[in-house]
Amino acid sequence: MNTKQYTDKGGKVWICTDPDQYQYCHIISPTVYEYKQKWGFKKGWCRSIIDLADFTESETRKEISYFYSSLEELQEIYGAEKDVTTNQIIAECIFENTMELLESIRKEYWAVAEEKLIQLHNKNMKLFGGTI
Repeated sequence: MNTKQYTDKGGKVWICTDPDQYQYCHIISPTVYEYKQKWGFKKGWCRSIIDLADFTESETRKEISYFYSSLEELQEIYGAEKDVTTNQIIAECIFENTMELLESIRKEYWAVAEEKLIQLHNKNMKLFGGTI
């Protein structure tokens, strides 16, 4: 696990959890985590606070199922680690699932927007006697 970290101007300690995605975690408590990741065309930050108390065991199992075969497997892998907890990994899975959903919404939005712009452009070109 990557343990590169930095402290922001507000004094929060951020742990790099995925350097390829510029993803960071701030541990608020043993069950509450704040994640952030660079996102979008202008590379703004997407942030989320994940409180594991908001998730039932069934919901937790579903969230991790995209990454691990079971909750028991995840606990076996990370149970003995000193620098990362099972809860932190569960929160990261939830955050990454949220990011995947946001990315698919963004792509769908831009595909629809592009289609509408082409339609508008074609309509304007017809009005002025041009074509694409």
